[in-house]
Amino acid sequence: MTTGASTTMKKATLRACLTAIFAACLSAGVASPALAQDAPAFEPRLVFINKLPPPRPAGIGGPGSLPAPASTASTQAPAADPAPPAAPASAQAPASAQVPASAQAQAPAATAPPAAPVSTPAPQQQTARAATPVAASENPVLGDAEVVARANDYFNGVTTMYATFAQISPGGDRMTGELYLHRPGRLRFDYDPPATLQVVADGRQVAVKDSALSTQDVYPISQTPLKFLLGSRVELGRSVAVLGVERFNDEVDVKLEDRSTIGGTSRITLTFNPAITELKRWSILDPQGFTTTVALSDVDRRSRMDPTLFVIVSQAQGGFGAN
Repeated sequence: MTTGASTTMKKATLRACLTAIFAACLSAGVASPALAQDAPAFEPRLVFINKLPPPRPAGIGGPGSLPAPASTASTQAPAADPAPPAAPASAQAPASAQVPASAQAQAPAATAPPAAPVSTPAPQQQTARAATPVAASENPVLGDAEVVARANDYFNGVTTMYATFAQISPGGDRMTGELYLHRPGRLRFDYDPPATLQVVADGRQVAVKDSALSTQDVYPISQTPLKFLLGSRVELGRSVAVLGVERFNDEVDVKLEDRSTIGGTSRITLTFNPAITELKRWSILDPQGFTTTVALSDVDRRSRMDPTLFVIVSQAQGGFGAN
């Protein structure tokens, strides 16, 4: 047998084997690549669960109240599908043909649709506080230095204080309770049910207790943003930086920055009446970016305080503070 005949026979045998294998695959139900393209593609989906920040007791915050970091695997977006291959030059749409000038002249001019009547919306009610000072005859406008000096005099003139409070947490929840203050250094927040928080300062440290979680976190007073209530001698502008003063019709804001609070720098806004004789509320923007606001009412600066209100009891002794 010649070499050419042997080569021809081998090609025929190989062709017959391939044909038999392909037929066997079809009979066994193996889909071809063309059929596989018709199968629906699986699209992975990610479910994101929004979590509101936990309560910040009186704006103190702390490691126990920081939100847990999100899992990297659950927050990464799925990889984008690869871009489809570019169409060949022959398949691309041809450039638009130019219209002869004679045809353009014969085409009728497009008529613009009539303009719809423009309605002027009614002015919305302004929710922000107007930054317009009241008339000088009613209440003279104080300079920034005088505002800060009067704020210092207000805090240094407080020995005891009782008040009810309403706290707005970063998530928008509202909690109420009672505040007891005996300067210097002693303070207590009792939160009304269903809240399970309690805050006590004994002159050296501040303890935050959550009875539902059976936790108690203790911090030095020097690391809390409530120095304006607890300091033996309040000196806004020295103990904390004064960022500015803003005036409104019936309120004055003193904006502070404290770089020594738990976790970093806190921004504090103290809101007074125009004469700086009454503290209405405070707002604390903590280092994690969460704002807590505490508003006071029913303020009593004459009542005497029971010293047992400001006693911190270790967890081994069953918590802290007098009930």
